[in-house]
Amino acid sequence: MRPNVKVSIKEVLVYLASEILAARRKGDRNRGEKLMIAFKILSEEYEKI
Repeated sequence: MRPNVKVSIKEVLVYLASEILAARRKGDRNRGEKLMIAFKILSEEYEKI
């Protein structure tokens, strides 16, 4: 696997985290939950690398 993949995944995780916070601030619970699921799945894959 290319070393840049880990950096790219980390950047996506940071973006997802900021979007989760933004959704919570706006009170958009449904969007926040969906983003949280994506964050969990991607963070598990990040740990495997």
